[in-house]
Amino acid sequence: MGLLKREAPAKDQTPMGEVARWLSLIGLERYAPVFEEEGYDELFVVAELSEEDMDNLGINDEATRKELLSQAAFLKKAAIDGTTIFFQINALRY
Repeated sequence: MGLLKREAPAKDQTPMGEVARWLSLIGLERYAPVFEEEGYDELFVVAELSEEDMDNLGINDEATRKELLSQAAFLKKAAIDGTTIFFQINALRY
């Protein structure tokens, strides 16, 4: 039996990263390219977002900043509490 060969997805079919998926789940998917360009590509990094990060990302809208920081705090608390949020998001990849 041969090995299964997985072809790379076409450029427009690239799987969504975990941060892009998280942003989509919280209704802020329009910020995914900004997060990716600035290297915020893993949830454990996003869980540590600060006001300074919001400045670095160029996110100036106060309501959006508040929502992102609130959601990031939830991720951090979930990680500390051992909640399965990370696994639930990762499971959505496939």
